[in-house]
Amino acid sequence: MATRGHTIIDHLDFDIEEGELRVLVGPNGAGKTTLIDLITGRFGPTAGQILFRGQNIAGWPRHRIYGIGISRKFQVPTVYDNLTIFENMAIGLRGHRRAFSSLVFRITSSHAARIERILAQVNLLARAADEAHTLSHGEKQWLEIGMVVASEPQLMLLDEPTTGMTREETNTTAKLIKEIAGTRAVMVVEHDMSFVRQIANKTRRSRKSTSEGKRSVPLLNVRDIDTFYGASHVLHALAMSVEPGEIECVLGRNGVGKTTLLRSIVGLTPPRRGTITFKGDDITRMRVNRRAHLGIGYVPQGREIFSDITVMDNLRLGLVARNDGLKRVPDEIFDFFPMLKPLVDRKGGLLSGGEQQQLAIARALCGNPELLLLDEPTEGIQPSVVQEIERIIKRIHQEKKLTIILVEQKLDFARNVAQEFTIMVKGRVAREANSHSLTDEVIREYLTI
Repeated sequence: MATRGHTIIDHLDFDIEEGELRVLVGPNGAGKTTLIDLITGRFGPTAGQILFRGQNIAGWPRHRIYGIGISRKFQVPTVYDNLTIFENMAIGLRGHRRAFSSLVFRITSSHAARIERILAQVNLLARAADEAHTLSHGEKQWLEIGMVVASEPQLMLLDEPTTGMTREETNTTAKLIKEIAGTRAVMVVEHDMSFVRQIANKTRRSRKSTSEGKRSVPLLNVRDIDTFYGASHVLHALAMSVEPGEIECVLGRNGVGKTTLLRSIVGLTPPRRGTITFKGDDITRMRVNRRAHLGIGYVPQGREIFSDITVMDNLRLGLVARNDGLKRVPDEIFDFFPMLKPLVDRKGGLLSGGEQQQLAIARALCGNPELLLLDEPTEGIQPSVVQEIERIIKRIHQEKKLTIILVEQKLDFARNVAQEFTIMVKGRVAREANSHSLTDEVIREYLTI
C-alpha cells in the first residue's frame, strides 16, 4: 500500500489458518495497524489481494467485510462511556453494532444469556449494570474484546490489546485471548514481547517498509537460541533479527544476557540450541575466524586491545579478517579516528580509556565488516569522549552503510545513536521498540532498578 508516494506496506504475504492465533510484532511505523485497516476495509491496497475464505475482499466497504465475519478491536478502546456494560455488549451482537439500532433492538433471553457468558469470560459480569466510564483502562480493553466476541467473528483482529494495562491485567488478557482463539482465528498486533510469548503459536515481525519496492531481508537472524555458561542457562529461546543498515541497541539490566548474546553471534559462546543466520547462511556452528571473514566485527566490553604492542600493530591485527588481501591500514581509519594518527607508535597500554576505545573500534573496522557488534563502548569513558564516540558511530554508520548492534547502559547515548531497541529480561527478549515507542513508561518497567 502506498499513499502520497510513500510505501507503507510493501510486498506483504502471509496466511492465517482456521483457529490460528497469530501475533504481528514490530516498531511504530512498521505498518501493523495499516495492515488491519486494509483487512477491515478502512483503506484499499494499491496492489495485491486480500483473500478471506477464497474471496478477494480488497477494497470492500467496511460493513460488508464485517458482515462476512471479520471484526477488529482498536488500539484505544471504543466503548460507549454513558451506556452500561451490558448495553455496550448489546451493541456488539452480530448485525447490531450501531448504538441507536442496538438500543431499540429487543434483547431476548438467549441474547442476554449469551452476553452474560461473554461478560463472565472477560471478568466483567459483576459490573454488567455499571456505566462504562466507571471502568479502568484495562477493563475497557476487556469490554471491547467482549464486544468483538459478541459479534461472532470468524477472524478477530486485536490492535495492541494490552496498551495501558498493569502487568496483572496483561497476564489475565493473555489467558483470555488464548481461550478466545480456541474457536476462531485471531491476529494480535502487540509491542509487549513478554505478553507475545505467553500467547503466540505463530509470530510475524514487521519492519519499516522500503520506498524502493523491494522486500527487506534480515542481515542477521537469531532464532530461538539457548546459550549456557557451563550449567548456567543464560539465553532462553531468544529471537531477534536485524536488517541491513540498522543500528539496533540491546538494552537491559545487568546480568540479563546482553554480552552473552553478542558472544553467541560472534561465536565465542555458541548456543546449544537454535540457529543464527548471517546473510542467509547458517553460522550457528561456524568458527569465530570464519565469522570474521564473512563480515562480523566485534568490539568487546573492556576493549581488549593489546597493551604491549603499538597502536599501528593493533590496527594491523584487524586486517586479518579482510577478504580483499589488503595489508596496510586504510586511510579512512585515520579519517574516522584522527586522534589515533599521532599515536601510531605508542604502546596500547599507554593510551587513555577513551583512546583505547577508539582504537578498539578502529581495529574492528580494519576488518571491513558488514555487521559491527559494540559491547558498551561508553563504559568508563568521560562525557566529552562519549560525545566523540557517538559522533564516530553515527558517521561510520552513515558513510559505510554499516549495520550495528550496540549493547549500552547509557540510555541518552543509546537513544541518540540507535534506531531500533531490543529490551532483554532474564535472558529473553521482553520488548522491541523504536525511538518513538521507547517511552518513559517502558523504561521504568524494564530498565529502572
